[in-house]
Formats: sequence, C-alpha cells, structure tokens
Amino acid sequence: QGPMVLFPLLVRAQGGGLEAISQMWLIMLALEVPLVFYLGAGVRRIGPRGVIAIGIVAAALRWSVSGFVDDLRWVYVAQALHGVTVFGVVLGAPVYVDAVVPARLRSTGQGLLGMIGVSLGSILSNLCAGWLVENVGPRAPARIAGVFATGLALALPWLLPSVRPPAERGL
Repeated sequence: QGPMVLFPLLVRAQGGGLEAISQMWLIMLALEVPLVFYLGAGVRRIGPRGVIAIGIVAAALRWSVSGFVDDLRWVYVAQALHGVTVFGVVLGAPVYVDAVVPARLRSTGQGLLGMIGVSLGSILSNLCAGWLVENVGPRAPARIAGVFATGLALALPWLLPSVRPPAERGL
C-alpha cells in the first residue's frame, strides 16, 4: 500500500509529472477491470493460491522495474501489472480464506484478513514507505517492495497450503 500511495513521488523523481501519473492510472485500470471480471475462471483453473502467486509475482515485477530503472517509459509499462496485482492479491486473498476456513468461521476469517491485511498492513506499509522516502529517497519504497514481494513469492509454497481448484473439489 505504501509504495502505491507515494507513487507520485517516484514518478516525479524519475522526471514525470501530473500528466504521466494520470496516464499511468489509466494503464493500471485498463487491465484490472477485465481481470476482475474473469476472477472466477482464474480460480477454477489455477486455484486461489495460484491466483495469489500471480498477483505477488506481478507486484514484485512492477515494483522492481519501477524502483530500479531510470527510464520512465519502463515505469509506464510496469504499471499494467497493477491490475494483475489487484486480481491476485486483493481479490485472491479473500477467495483463499473462503476456501481454507471452515464455513462456520468464514466471516471471522474474512474479518481478520481485512483487519490485519488491509487495515494494519496499510498503516504499517504507509508508515514504512513514508520513512523510506524521507530518509532514503523516493525510489526506496518501490525497491524494497520489489525485493520483499520477490521473497514472498518464493516463500509462498511454504506459507500457504495448496487448495485444489473448485472444479477438482466438485464445486
């Protein structure tokens, strides 16, 4: 969350302005909308953990490119991965919780996901990103996010148990 909130500072540090930021938002949303539409098909085909993995890998690529390249044109290209990240992480995580948490605890599981992942996660991410911008520079949040997302993608098989796609479970 933090690198996204402070994304305009990154764009400005790489020579872009308000027009570049607005154009990048259009790129981000152009892929996000169709992916949201096809979430069900993606979950049926590769399962919730696969959807999350795609989102985390997309985030790792997006932030690594955005933080480490000097050419703003590559940052434009990388922003298409925002939609893939939303598809995988923001939409995939609740689907995963729904698949692994017993029915009687699903509302609690979704509540915890929202409280920890969205609320507390956003607060800590924004706090850390702000500190990084102030003490290291405007590219630091993207660079750190890229490195950590890469590590998270590599650790995902050990962090999240596999869930068979709904089609294989007879759903």
